[in-house]
Amino acid sequence: MFDLPPSIPRDSKAVYAYLGTIVKPTLHDLKLMVLLEAAGEGTYRGLADAAPTEEVRDLLQRNGREEVGHAHRVIAIIKKLYGEEVRVPPPEDNPYFSVPEVSSLSDFLQKAVGGELAGGKMYDDWAAQTEDEEVAQLLRQNAREERRHADRDTQALNLLKG
Repeated sequence: MFDLPPSIPRDSKAVYAYLGTIVKPTLHDLKLMVLLEAAGEGTYRGLADAAPTEEVRDLLQRNGREEVGHAHRVIAIIKKLYGEEVRVPPPEDNPYFSVPEVSSLSDFLQKAVGGELAGGKMYDDWAAQTEDEEVAQLLRQNAREERRHADRDTQALNLLKG
């Protein structure tokens, strides 16, 4: 399913840094993105578990569910551009899936806001590089949702401040 080379970065930060340098993603890059997006569910699960209120928990859980939706859109892009069938791997088969222990939810969310905004920009940049309008639309939808995640993370931060 994921015929990725053994040289792939072993942690999600390194993969994000790598993908941030990509102007026009290859099949390999898109497969990495599927793994990262699917892993986002675990990240947001850990954040939600650390949330002190139901309102904050709900915001973070919604982001986690949408991260998996991003993975499904990238899979649709892979199918359209390369004709390859890919599925979202279960967490135990995803090298980037983890549920982080969060010592400071506020600190983690402040970093997450920047990551989500950077992800939105990356998807917009990728959309600008494709000639396939259907693929561009899928990429732009992911970009919009990444920015919405940043908004939810900010909302959660404001709720934490009380």
